[in-house]
Amino acid sequence: MATKEGAPSQLHLYSVSDSATSAPHLATCLSCNVKTSNNDDCLYCSAEFGESSSHYVFTCLGPGIPQVSLYNR
Repeated sequence: MATKEGAPSQLHLYSVSDSATSAPHLATCLSCNVKTSNNDDCLYCSAEFGESSSHYVFTCLGPGIPQVSLYNR
């Protein structure tokens, strides 16, 4: 979880590469383009990962009504 550059009020979920062959520590925003069921941008979120990290619960906390989704990595 991290804030988006230039948008300190937003909190997003990022993936960071740990591969030695790819760009070192390249961060990819996984939630920057997520839309709610009302087609609103999800600008503040949280995520909880299972023990094996194969699934995670993604919660869009706003703006608007919070929504929870389950993802298979």
